[in-house]
Amino acid sequence: MVVGIRSKRGVNPVSLLLRIRDRLPLLVILGGAGGVFVANVAAKRLYAPADFASWAYLSTLTTLFFSFSLFGTEQLIIRSARERDGMFELPKRTTALILGACVVFALAYVTLLDGRLFTYRLGFLAIPTLGCIAAIQVVHQVERTRGRLLASQLVLNGWKLLMLPLVTASVIFERHPAEFAVVGALAVGLIVSATVLYGARHSVRVAPVATDVGSVAVPFVLSLGLMALLNTVDRFTLEKIHSPTVFAEYVYAVTILSTPFTILSSYFGFKEAVRYRKQYSRNGVRKDALRTVAISALQVIAWSVACYLTRQLSGLTFDLSLWILLGILSAVRCGYGILSAAMGIRGTASAIYWSNSITAISLAAFGFTAILLRVPVIAVVAGYVLVWVLRFVAYFVFLTESADVMRSANAEGEAA
Repeated sequence: MVVGIRSKRGVNPVSLLLRIRDRLPLLVILGGAGGVFVANVAAKRLYAPADFASWAYLSTLTTLFFSFSLFGTEQLIIRSARERDGMFELPKRTTALILGACVVFALAYVTLLDGRLFTYRLGFLAIPTLGCIAAIQVVHQVERTRGRLLASQLVLNGWKLLMLPLVTASVIFERHPAEFAVVGALAVGLIVSATVLYGARHSVRVAPVATDVGSVAVPFVLSLGLMALLNTVDRFTLEKIHSPTVFAEYVYAVTILSTPFTILSSYFGFKEAVRYRKQYSRNGVRKDALRTVAISALQVIAWSVACYLTRQLSGLTFDLSLWILLGILSAVRCGYGILSAAMGIRGTASAIYWSNSITAISLAAFGFTAILLRVPVIAVVAGYVLVWVLRFVAYFVFLTESADVMRSANAEGEAA
């Protein structure tokens, strides 16, 4: 048999190929992070200051849209979907919630928020940008829930690999180079999403599946709304207090120093979510989270040293206090990715409510204080890190032994 064939050194080639395959999703994530990293360095070097500021605004809006353009309803897929008779069934109620959220957010952003949330306006590009991101999010969650980790990460991160060539190509445009690069890359992500979904057309369907999404939809929306604020409140606050130049430089520093770990946090979350659906232990999740923070801290130190040694090439300004704070933020967010995955699948409405309440209070206190007092950049970042630490602690404390949550939902689905 082929499985029994070994090389002269005793290595099983099939086992080696399987190990490589298992690591491909992580390689795609790292490739996406690398694509964003290099594209940011290229934009910093090639774009005029006004165009680079547009790039920073687009980066921030893209982060916001990925966090909340569907009000977090796409997160309900992993909780409510099921497999039956060889088919992956997406509940009609969940599908309706996702479509409704997409329409409501798009209308709200175009009519109320564009040009008011930030001084930058997307204009006619708002709807195409939101449409691409919505499609990427939904297909990613479907493939993630099906256990197709490579496909899910190709959808979510594959388009980022084109950022550098598109930034380079956009330089030939006298106007709107940032928009060309970012929206062009997202359009490629839409094409990849459509291709993956078309390939799964015979194994995925929308069906009348009984779920508990009705009882958790509001807590989920509030939770993801807070996550959208968590991902952008530091930038929003700085933009209101300081100049676009300071805003752009801060976004650049965060992108270089923290974004790779933000992406790793998402990977930890989506990978462990699949495991927690089948095997869950509160103490086990807590240990996983603390272990991830410790390992990430060591990686942050190594990455910071590398960024310091190459700062002349990247154009990154060295500020020890800022770098330390961003390092703490990166490690905490990686550990939070574990807790968030467990809370999303096993968390009760009460646990989500209390965690969100603590986050909402800390966010409000942070935002109002920073804007009213017009504090310096380092104070804004310190407050932002504190908010994230409180979020981590809240999830750590309120995570419960709710091992019956998914089991009861699945039992209802089988009865239906």
